[in-house]
Amino acid sequence: MEERLLELERRGVQLENEMRRRSDDNLLVDWLLLIHEKNMLVRRDTELVYMVKQQRLEDQQADVEFEIRSLFNKPEQDWSSDDRHQEHQLMSRLEDGLSLDLLTQTEKRMDKRSRFKHLQMFKKSNHKTENTRSRKKKNS
Repeated sequence: MEERLLELERRGVQLENEMRRRSDDNLLVDWLLLIHEKNMLVRRDTELVYMVKQQRLEDQQADVEFEIRSLFNKPEQDWSSDDRHQEHQLMSRLEDGLSLDLLTQTEKRMDKRSRFKHLQMFKKSNHKTENTRSRKKKNS
């Protein structure tokens, strides 16, 4: 993914230099498509990071739940002070994990909104470019 991003960056620099030398709507469209592809790769990378975080969180939650169940299998009257302390720690870890899960879900929703806004902007810019082309063809 990093190699592809570097390749897109190099191509973007080439297109920018070419656009400075000559005005061409096709170059602008290529440049916008390149930016769009780069943004999609960055978003995909972010999604993969979220997925890894989510998987780790789920694994940690499963471990904590297992430890809690193991502790609760022991009759409460047989609990030592260490067992009560462990219960408190495990419940805190469980709550922390649930809070992180909610935060991750919120981040995903925000990313989806951002992606939607970006797509709308891309469609608008592409539509403007197409309108410019059709006007130029009419004027020719």
